[in-house]
Amino acid sequence: CCVLRRMVVDLHFDLDMVVVPTVRDPADGLALSSRNVYLDREQRARAPAFYRGLCRARELFAAGTRGRDALIAAVREEAAKDALDIEYISLASPDDLREIDAVGSLGAVLSGAWRMGSTRLIDNILIGFEF
Repeated sequence: CCVLRRMVVDLHFDLDMVVVPTVRDPADGLALSSRNVYLDREQRARAPAFYRGLCRARELFAAGTRGRDALIAAVREEAAKDALDIEYISLASPDDLREIDAVGSLGAVLSGAWRMGSTRLIDNILIGFEF
């Protein structure tokens, strides 16, 4: 949504973009995705660990933590509890998606990807701002 929002502004599109929250499984918060059907029962049970890590990072932010290392470590620590195979974790500016060292006045997008067998999953949360 950050890329599309920027395109709307930069290209002077005469439209209102409506951003809605990610749809999640109400039981465990895993983002609903067509890829989830490729997860076996054990993988499906472990997959929400990444989202739990994102939520922990958001809690740290709410308590005053702004630094990249601490926020990313929170995601890694939670993901490690379920042995997720992390590809990347990103803390980026919502304005241009460049990596940042600390969450500033614009907020940040905390995102990442991980593998469960041959399935690649992605997730993200917004920190310090809303659309």
